[in-house]
Amino acid sequence: MGYRIVVAGATGSVGREMVNILAEREFPADEIAVLASSRSQGEQMEYGDTGRMLTVKNIEHFDPAGWDMALFAIGSVATKLHAPRFAEAGCTVIDNSSLYRMDPDVPLIVPEVNPEAIEGYRAKNIIANPNCSTAQMVVALKPLHDFARIKRVVVATYQSVSGAGKQGMDELFEQSRNIFVGDPATPFQHRARRVGKGVQDTDQRDRIALGSFQERFSQPLGRPTLVLAQIGQNVSEMPGSPLGIEQPLQPHP
Repeated sequence: MGYRIVVAGATGSVGREMVNILAEREFPADEIAVLASSRSQGEQMEYGDTGRMLTVKNIEHFDPAGWDMALFAIGSVATKLHAPRFAEAGCTVIDNSSLYRMDPDVPLIVPEVNPEAIEGYRAKNIIANPNCSTAQMVVALKPLHDFARIKRVVVATYQSVSGAGKQGMDELFEQSRNIFVGDPATPFQHRARRVGKGVQDTDQRDRIALGSFQERFSQPLGRPTLVLAQIGQNVSEMPGSPLGIEQPLQPHP
């Protein structure tokens, strides 16, 4: 018997990718509900490349009772409004926003790093995930730490315009098109996010990423006193993540 799955924010860039991955990996879902704001209500979207069409529903009027889990990609403001009522109705929320990342009652999970921490989700029936930079970083750091114990990490993040969602990517596309066809254009504005209601600027997002890693992932890595320094950058051609370890690494024979 499969699951009943909700994707909240399904018409956005992240939500669409969630829907596509569920289909691509043939996740055992008996039923899929795709939710968005009232502006998208009634739209049709395909479930991956399956040819199966899903009708977008208004999240404000959706009853989560009887659904197993909800993947949230709707930003912190809307998550604060809707996640508690989904969780209280028995639908486990897996949240992609920053809202719960520093909440001690909500496990912050990267499956390849600290899967055992998921046991704590029952406190609020909500699971958080870190931001994109942190998630991929700790997957790479975990085996290094297991082998040689990391004592210091200096992180430089280079934020893509996709961090602003579909609106940011559309803006970059339009700027690029205008330049190539000779239309009036605003010079490229390298920024990961617009600053506005419910949207974090790059510096704020970097601070949350650093805090979530230092406060929550140092323990799974077995080093509560792990020292981190973060340098946030919007654009660079040479990203890097220097780190210091306690044990020397031997070259592979």
